[in-house]
Parts: sequence; structure tokens; C-alpha cells
Amino acid sequence: MKKLLIVGVGGIGKKHIDEFSRTKKFKISVCDIDKNKLKEVEKRFENEIKDYYFYQAENLLKLIERKKNTITTIKEAAENLEFCLKIKGGKNGN
Repeated sequence: MKKLLIVGVGGIGKKHIDEFSRTKKFKISVCDIDKNKLKEVEKRFENEIKDYYFYQAENLLKLIERKKNTITTIKEAAENLEFCLKIKGGKNGN
């Protein structure tokens, strides 16, 4: 079974959780900076999600390295670019 980390559990993130869980091929973990969204997802998908993480972007790379997960980033387009630069150490992400 493959490991999957879904970053961001808003509307699209919930759709991804739903779709990936239906395949029964993934151990799903989720991460968000909003604890309320994580609690909502925990109630809705309590039997589908393995782990829940409350992380800021600068700490996410450590989680990714430790968990060795497949990564799906689910964020708004403009915010996603900034987020990716942060975790990759790009010019805008110190």
C-alpha cells in the first residue's frame, strides 16, 4: 500500500481524500495549517485517514523527509507557488 500525504484539506483536498480512499491503495495522511479544517476532516473521514498533521510550510519538508510519502499539494494556485518555493528553498522561500 502506497503512502500519500495530502497538503491542504479545503474543498479540493476533501475531494482528493474521498477519491484516493475509494481506491483502497493508499495510506492517507493529511496536513493543514488550520486546526479547524483538520478536525472537520477527521470527523468526516475518520476511518480513511491514518495521520493528521498541523504544520507550517517551513516544517513540512522535515515531515516529508521523515515520512517518505508521496506528496499531493492542494492549495490555491498563487499560494501553491509560494508554498512550493518555501519547501524547496527557492528564491522566495528562505
